[in-house]
Amino acid sequence: MCNWTVLPGSQVAVQRNFSGATVVTLSCPEKLNALTPAMLHCLKATIAQDPSALMLFNGTGKAFCAGGNTSEFLKMGQVPIEETSGHLGFFRNIFEVCHMMGARSGNRVTIAHGVAAG
Repeated sequence: MCNWTVLPGSQVAVQRNFSGATVVTLSCPEKLNALTPAMLHCLKATIAQDPSALMLFNGTGKAFCAGGNTSEFLKMGQVPIEETSGHLGFFRNIFEVCHMMGARSGNRVTIAHGVAAG
């Protein structure tokens, strides 16, 4: 028995299965699962709040994750660099997600296929 939650607008699906593991799936295959601010927000919240001892990360399509979504990055051109919601905040969020994954207690497994950047 599985419980899927697709977080609105984030292109991230979270599945908690009967064994207690959590599966986090990046789901934007047309952009090689490149990270958007909404996806980063969802990943941070999921990693911070998930109590499971095992988290699995994967991506749909032919890539795990191509890094940051450059289309989203270019939309931030009008935001001053000092603002946390702009370019600097985008990269800060990528680094925070990577740090949270590494610092989290319990096991983490990434199923990376194809492109894996970030």
